[in-house]
Amino acid sequence: MSNYVDPSSSRPVDLGACRCPGTPHTSDSADVLIRFGYGELGAIRQAGRLSGPESFKAMAILLGVRRWSLVLPDGTPRPIDAAQISMLDERAIDTLIAHLDGAFAEDPLPNARGAPSPAGQSASASPTPPSPTSESSTST
Repeated sequence: MSNYVDPSSSRPVDLGACRCPGTPHTSDSADVLIRFGYGELGAIRQAGRLSGPESFKAMAILLGVRRWSLVLPDGTPRPIDAAQISMLDERAIDTLIAHLDGAFAEDPLPNARGAPSPAGQSASASPTPPSPTSESSTST
């Protein structure tokens, strides 16, 4: 696994039956980012801290959706921008966020303290230092 996120790495998702004006296609779809980079996570979290959960979701969609099949009433492609995202209904927002959930996932970390290693050995991820041995008393 790399230390870097590929900003062009996305996956296609189905958003359900088309709800675009005029129903120009059978189902809506989007390409969503596979994993957010640290800077994107910071911008998303900051939007949430400053303006609440709705801004958190809007920023995640703005930064995480690479393409969608949504169209405007005149049939032209709906741009992916803050103004258009703010006009989506809550169901569309929740669907997109559900598909972006995996982009927030962190790389697996080493075993938790005391957890067995993948090979089933009893070694833990955080070795416990040996207890200091006390010297035997020889006084009489």
